[in-house]
Amino acid sequence: MHVTATPSYVRFDGTSTAQVSITADGSWTAQTDQGWLSLSNTSGSGNATITLTVNRVGLPAGNYAASVLFKGADPLEVVTVSMRFPNLSGTVSDSSGQILPQVLAPASSPPIGSLTPGRDYVPGEVLIGLDPTMTVAINGGSGLVPAAATLTAAEIQTAAQTLTKDHGLTIERALGDGVPVVVARTTRSVPDTIQDLQADARVRVAEPNYLNQPLWTPTDPDYSLQWDMPQINMPAAWDITRGSGDITAAVIDNGFITSHVDLAANMLGGYDFGDDDSDPSPTASGYCGEHGTHVAGTVAAVADNGLGVTGVAPGVHLLPLKIGQSTTNCPLPDSALLAALYYAAGYTMTGAGALPKPVDVVNLSLGGPSYSLLVDEAVTAAVGQGVTVVAATGNENGAILYPAALTGTIAVGAVDRYNVKAPYSNYGQEIDVVAPGGDETNHIEDGILSTGPTSTSYQYMQGTSMASPHVAGVVALMRSVNRGLNPDEARYILRNTATDLGLSGADTYYGYGLVNAAAAVQTAQSWLTGNATDLIVRLTQGATVAAEVRADSAGHYGLNGIPSGSYTLEAGTDVDHDGVLGEGGEFYASTPITISYTGDQVQSLTVTPR
Repeated sequence: MHVTATPSYVRFDGTSTAQVSITADGSWTAQTDQGWLSLSNTSGSGNATITLTVNRVGLPAGNYAASVLFKGADPLEVVTVSMRFPNLSGTVSDSSGQILPQVLAPASSPPIGSLTPGRDYVPGEVLIGLDPTMTVAINGGSGLVPAAATLTAAEIQTAAQTLTKDHGLTIERALGDGVPVVVARTTRSVPDTIQDLQADARVRVAEPNYLNQPLWTPTDPDYSLQWDMPQINMPAAWDITRGSGDITAAVIDNGFITSHVDLAANMLGGYDFGDDDSDPSPTASGYCGEHGTHVAGTVAAVADNGLGVTGVAPGVHLLPLKIGQSTTNCPLPDSALLAALYYAAGYTMTGAGALPKPVDVVNLSLGGPSYSLLVDEAVTAAVGQGVTVVAATGNENGAILYPAALTGTIAVGAVDRYNVKAPYSNYGQEIDVVAPGGDETNHIEDGILSTGPTSTSYQYMQGTSMASPHVAGVVALMRSVNRGLNPDEARYILRNTATDLGLSGADTYYGYGLVNAAAAVQTAQSWLTGNATDLIVRLTQGATVAAEVRADSAGHYGLNGIPSGSYTLEAGTDVDHDGVLGEGGEFYASTPITISYTGDQVQSLTVTPR
């Protein structure tokens, strides 16, 4: 006897019933191997139609498979069945165009692990980035941890110990929990060690522990009016805000006079990643503290205290993160820079612990000519935590240095008091905006005045190091009026409110132009925005969240495997990360929805600011 069933494959994509046509030249029987699938006819003779019915009651949401076997047939006839719960999808948008798609594409990177001729690095030290997906031996090789998306801190330590032993290295230190980067010491040449490490499949990247240098030209201290503040329209910005005390600006630099009379009231405790202690003050006066102190004063020197100068954002808190080591010329190794960046981003770091929350903006008035994948990743991690990273372009009148050249940073060049490119300011396609950096060629007063190298002194300096903190301070003000402002939005606003200089439109000398503090702050205040991926979509039943997902970069969402029932579908942002959607300053929309086993559903939502 011959039996044919059509179709031979049945899908229940959220639906509950389907039909199978039987063509037979005799008697047949049918049975299924799953209790959730029932048949309208289990036997017959000749041609027939069988209805297959799915009963999902009591089943956890998921994907299921079954078979229907027809006996009496030669050969055996089998119908394969797949079943899942219904999916809910749609698009989240807003009526005013304030939800922005994420369109920034990563730029190509220089070769990983390449050495830069002539650049100084810590003798005998290498930075090793471990492959986080490797299989790790545990208990001295008696067991294995399978490849996973992320290694635990203990697994990182075990993997690092095995790796360094195999290569004859010793571990100097690990950066912190969950960061697969270690500093190792070698008795061989650093280039040879890196070459061997790069050939090891357990190593994602190996780099020298490069030394950065502050980007500045030292000058003698003096005091005069701050011409740089009105130049970028600060008085009008201060009419909107002088900064909020719950906003934190981190300055990563060589050292800080934390007792300075014009800084102490705004200073948080900070940390010294250069020497691994809790005091970011320099161990020696002069060079090792004046650069960082000057930069910090430009960001947030105290206002209205009858002393010295006023910072761009005098109402915010300063977090001093020292990365200068207490040796000749206060070198700034990448290992300390990495630790400071991850710490500012909210990671738990060895010795320093963790901040209550990530900072709002980081200033980097430092750099070098070499690309570092590990620094790039640290900047990306910070940006991913909502931290805006501002960096100086450099003072060689040449190519923009790293980390300012990274796509994750806001690169700042320098102009003089006449809005002309400073003769030292580096330039290139990566530059975003310019700010006052000064030019002391003719008059020292044409430099930037800020806090000096002793607790009561003030000093003029020039450089892109002085320009960058102007922009970091403006970002702190923008965050003060719009807590939900993310780094991409901050960049967009800074670019599009800047005063155009040089050639019309963006150019390689001035970027998008001179930062305009008042326009940037006003725009941030009035332009409540969010990326499409900031939108959270939920199905709730009362206080219970039944399903949740983030929208993609275009605003699309998909909630898979939903049991039937009555729900509330809501979409919105959660700026303060308290788990509640649609509070003040957030986007929100909701609608009641009923899910039934009649197939997948599509429901789009339009969110509005609240």
